[in-house]
Formats: sequence, C-alpha cells, structure tokens
Amino acid sequence: FTINSNFLFDKSKILGLGSYGVVASAFDIFTKTNVAIKRIRPYKADEIIAKQTLREIRCLKLLGAHPNVSKLLGLSINDKKQELYFVMELMETDMHKIISRSEQTLSEAHIKCLMKQLLEGLKA
Repeated sequence: FTINSNFLFDKSKILGLGSYGVVASAFDIFTKTNVAIKRIRPYKADEIIAKQTLREIRCLKLLGAHPNVSKLLGLSINDKKQELYFVMELMETDMHKIISRSEQTLSEAHIKCLMKQLLEGLKA
C-alpha cells in the first residue's frame, strides 16, 4: 500500500482479498481511529473495473449516512502505480465471514437479523 503518511499500517492486518482489490486495516493518525483501506489496482486500465469502481463510490457516497452501510471517509490516488484507495469505516466483520466461516450454524433469529439489516441498507 502506497498511501499518504497519515495512515499507519500493520502488514499483518490484511482483512480480505476480492476480485478487484485488497482490504487492510490502518490507523489514521489525524482522527485517532482505525480505518479500513481498500486498494484497487489497476483502477483505470480496465474499463469494467473503472465502471464498477465508480459505481461503488457513488453507492457508498449515496448510502454513507445509513447505519447499516460502511461509510466512505475518503479517497486517495497513486497515479504512478495506478492505485486507488478507499478509506472506509472499519467494521468488525463482513457478511461473507459471518455466513461462510462461522463454526456456529446460523439460527432463524440470526438470519432474520441479517435480513433486516440488509433490507434497512437497501431502504436507504
């Protein structure tokens, strides 16, 4: 990750890997909070990635004030390496980890709670 110096990274804190990027946790020295930083690379070499990235930014900005949606706190670009960084609110976990990696079987109450949160996020 090559992002500005107001973020401190612990290299062991990679949170996830996706089709278009890597998410890591970092400490923002200005706000004194932990944040999630998603790196997308190359962000402009592929038209499909560029469109999906723009769509994600627009959705996050539109839904950012909703309590069931992770907030986009900022964006940063490293043009030399063609990297785009999303600085986001750090969440405890994500839906994928809850559903696929949990050793506990999800009860009907868990499923109802998750569905309610998903629908609340969509309602925004």
